[in-house]
Amino acid sequence: MSLQEQLKKWLIDAGRVAIIGIGNPLRGDDGLGPLVIQKLKKENLPKNVKLFNCGATPETFTSHVKRFQPTHIIMVDSAHLNIEVGEAKLVSAENIGGLTVSTHNLPLNLFAEYLQEETKAEIILLAVQPKKIDYNTEITSELRKAAERLSEDIREVFRSKAHF
Repeated sequence: MSLQEQLKKWLIDAGRVAIIGIGNPLRGDDGLGPLVIQKLKKENLPKNVKLFNCGATPETFTSHVKRFQPTHIIMVDSAHLNIEVGEAKLVSAENIGGLTVSTHNLPLNLFAEYLQEETKAEIILLAVQPKKIDYNTEITSELRKAAERLSEDIREVFRSKAHF
């Protein structure tokens, strides 16, 4: 099943969707989440989809996300998945704790648990295998392509959903 098909299935009963880009643009491929959000901001997404560019400190955006009252939250970040560089995978909130996820102050599984408790939203991580997350490096061409592909997939998912 393609990533688009998986997202469509997961969003089948969605009312309001928060898409949260997480990562540090100063650490190479860790900047994937914010890059995806930048690309999605250029799209004409439905009004019940809200984008949050959280950078490396997603916990500072919890009040904004809660105020939006999402039914579904998609967190976009790079994570060590032991798959090909640039490949994406959907990870359920329950399975986030088993990943080495990026470079954040607050582990993503705790962030996801907090958001789920506060919003009662369904939560999923859209994770991409990074190549390089060293300081003072640019995002690699593989992850730039992945960001483009993900933003296109997300745009198509919402374009095809009749109730959005």
